[in-house]
Amino acid sequence: MHLWHLLERARRLFPDNTALIDGRLRCSYRELGARVDGLAMLLRSLGVEPGQRVAALLPNGSAFFEAYFAAAGLGAVFVPLNVRLSPPELAFIPDASGRPTVAPP
Repeated sequence: MHLWHLLERARRLFPDNTALIDGRLRCSYRELGARVDGLAMLLRSLGVEPGQRVAALLPNGSAFFEAYFAAAGLGAVFVPLNVRLSPPELAFIPDASGRPTVAPP
């Protein structure tokens, strides 16, 4: 089972259950799935294809989670960049991961 299938299964079986709480944001599995679908469509429109890397500099939270699942849904590889890393460290990670596509959150 792929990561994407976990969200799809939860969306199908428990659509109205709470899936994510991030501060004031509360999403059901249905709502979370819709948010992830929207981001996946944006990434696809930017040219992201299966096997490509998608790098994102995001704080821990709902945007990070959504980006992770959106990349997985496209068959892409999510490359997380941490906001606490130094500029040289941030530059190293994309190079070391195979020249990822950097996309907006």
